[in-house]
Amino acid sequence: EMTEETQEARSDARAMADLAQGRMEPLGTLYTRYGAMVRRALKSLAPEISRAELEELGQEVFLTLSDTAARYEERTRLRAWLYGIAVRKAKSWRRRTWLRRKLLGQHGGGGSGTSREVASSPEREVEMRQEATQVLARLPLEQRDVLLLHAVEGFTGEEIAEILGVRPKTVWTRLHRA
Repeated sequence: EMTEETQEARSDARAMADLAQGRMEPLGTLYTRYGAMVRRALKSLAPEISRAELEELGQEVFLTLSDTAARYEERTRLRAWLYGIAVRKAKSWRRRTWLRRKLLGQHGGGGSGTSREVASSPEREVEMRQEATQVLARLPLEQRDVLLLHAVEGFTGEEIAEILGVRPKTVWTRLHRA
């Protein structure tokens, strides 16, 4: 007799095998089954995320799921696999958000997370953007490219290495220096 958990695991494995073959139909089923869990995980990992960004990031998790389906091993529970993807997406989102705030001078105030330094006027916001542009312009081109590809465009170190034709370690060194 098959338990509900065993049936779900077999269904997940079948769906992942289909995704690995390029069939996207199972994605909807998996999203229905695990979407709420993924959004809860993302919200707990990045409590300051907006509702719209949460939805977008949740969808990114499932798109990544389809991209990584060929590497999925049936002995791994799909919930754990999805959670791992959600952790990486949340970390990436937090890095991008932190850098944007830092570049725009809008990082949080006190430790509470509720007070936020806000530009007092549109003129001040333009001024802060110009300052950020000037700071970026002072970086060596190699560092600036890596920083923008990672923090603004959201590419992973491996993707940046491929784009620029360098080793991943070189990417991380340049990013650290930037």
